[in-house]
Amino acid sequence: DVVQLNEGIETSIGVVYKTKVFHTELLNLINNHRIMFKNARLRELTIHNLSKFASAKGLREQLSFKIGYDTTEVQVIQLFQQAFQIAIEEEGLPVEQQYPIEIRAAEAGDFAVHWDVFYYTKAVKDLLRTRQLLLAIILRESSKLGISLATPMRHHVEQEQQPSHG
Repeated sequence: DVVQLNEGIETSIGVVYKTKVFHTELLNLINNHRIMFKNARLRELTIHNLSKFASAKGLREQLSFKIGYDTTEVQVIQLFQQAFQIAIEEEGLPVEQQYPIEIRAAEAGDFAVHWDVFYYTKAVKDLLRTRQLLLAIILRESSKLGISLATPMRHHVEQEQQPSHG
């Protein structure tokens, strides 16, 4: 099974390699290291079994972006849909193409709108590679469409008061 372990702010994603009486070994998918956990310690962690889907659609993955207010919702949707099509047709990424991506505005802040893009995959061992390649496609397409994915900065310029002549 492919599992995700959340230990505070640190997250590990790995394949369960061995389970013994006192410890479990994971093959870390991020850096290809073996990690040993005491089984007593594992009981204290939140463990997500990514191989066991909550739906027949597969694992629901999420990418998040902060995009400035100067980009319209139509442009954002076009960007993500275009990137998803390229991921399927040109790159052959293991995303479940029969299920359309879901694009949602998650939060509005002072500087940008936080957009979430959801997609499904059943290839959990390729999870990180799929995320990375899909992100690269989105970055490339955003550049072509003139959409900045850098968090915009807010500038507040105060006008100087003119001295009164008196």
